Amino acid sequence: MASIRQKPGSPYWYACLTLPHARTERSTRIRCADGVQARRRAQALADLWERDLLDQREAQRAHAVVDEIIGKLHGAGAVLTVPAYLDQWLAAREGELAPGTYRVYEKRLREFGHSVRTATLSQLSSEHVRKFRDDLAKRVGVNTVNKYLSTVKTVLQDAVRDGHLASNPCDALRRLKAKRADTRRAFTLDELRRVHELASPEWQSMILFGLYTGQRLQDIAALTWASLDLVTQEARFVTGKGNKRMVVPLHPCLMDHIQAMQTPSDPNAPLHPDAFAVVAKAGRVSTLSNAFRDILASAGLVRTRYVKANREGDRRQQSELSFHSLRHTATTLLKQAGISGPVVQELIGHESDAVNRVYTHIDAETLRAANASLPRL
Repeated sequence: MASIRQKPGSPYWYACLTLPHARTERSTRIRCADGVQARRRAQALADLWERDLLDQREAQRAHAVVDEIIGKLHGAGAVLTVPAYLDQWLAAREGELAPGTYRVYEKRLREFGHSVRTATLSQLSSEHVRKFRDDLAKRVGVNTVNKYLSTVKTVLQDAVRDGHLASNPCDALRRLKAKRADTRRAFTLDELRRVHELASPEWQSMILFGLYTGQRLQDIAALTWASLDLVTQEARFVTGKGNKRMVVPLHPCLMDHIQAMQTPSDPNAPLHPDAFAVVAKAGRVSTLSNAFRDILASAGLVRTRYVKANREGDRRQQSELSFHSLRHTATTLLKQAGISGPVVQELIGHESDAVNRVYTHIDAETLRAANASLPRL
């Protein structure tokens, strides 16, 4: 049982607690001078802390028993630390994931593994994951934190399926809510014309593909001539995100542009050779994104550099315009033209109607016209 005592020089009662190999003291912040009731409250608090410590010791002993049983059944090497299991998971998935996706998973799991590097799988708890989440949230934005948690949850669900965990520690945690709205928006046509005019010929082509197909920069950079069917006037490809098979009709303006391009003898030649080479070398589109940002800066639409947040860490201020804004622009223009949500969703390749709505930015004039179309009573 815990005890309490008055500590010389302190006005508070101190709880005397038993650790596995020592005794420790902790202030109750309850004043000794407040009488008998204060002493009783201090004793009750000390007893509560002692029970918590006992519960923790029992949990540690239970984890040790689990690890011992696993070791006897499957060999000593079967007792996995969390980083060891994450390494095994990554090795097993290397051939299944796209290279870019694999690198993203590797980075996220390496960080999580480092945060719980001494824990075995049987010891992993929701508190481990919560601490990782909260520490990460001090450095990066909410959306990034939620992406990390989603990856960790997916991997630990496999651990549950394979019998390494009784339940997924991530199940007890909710996604963090963004504290600010997404600042990204669609281009106006005047802005887009200005950017197109300042761009190089290859970037002009990629801008047209971004606007008239609504696809991501990574997928546009990966397009080859074999991706285009000029008879049916369609582009056929598999997206880098989600491995979704897409068949996108080619807009008449885009067809005119394609027919004006010099057709190579090799059908597997990339449509945009410089961009294709950059992505093939780096495995990601950040270099291309920065290059497009320079074009936006030349047009006076953004700063030339990303601006770090005032606080120390990795979070940066998100620009309201980027190449991805072409995806917002295509979605918005289609909606303003009266195209139904399901058709736009299929054309752009959004996974859900909820995502499709995020990309829709209807201007005030269109909303006013829609409102005015309601009949009079």
